[in-house]
Amino acid sequence: MPRQSHSGRGIAPWHRCDRCGWDYRVTDLQRQLGLILCQPCVDNTIAWTRPLIIQDLLNSTEEQELRVADILKENMSDDLDSISS
Repeated sequence: MPRQSHSGRGIAPWHRCDRCGWDYRVTDLQRQLGLILCQPCVDNTIAWTRPLIIQDLLNSTEEQELRVADILKENMSDDLDSISS
């Protein structure tokens, strides 16, 4: 809830950070997961999704390695016979 003691004409209203409880101008606050947070309290969302990013990267790398392994398993002599003919 905005604090009326900080409100002024022509100045952005103030609001309390939901995490630390300090008062900040509304223009300095950000909304994150339903909370209104000041800049120091805003969480780094990359840290939350880091395990998923790593998992996706490893899965895509595994698929690429499998494709390379399949190419290496192909019989090379067939390719050489077709080239020399």
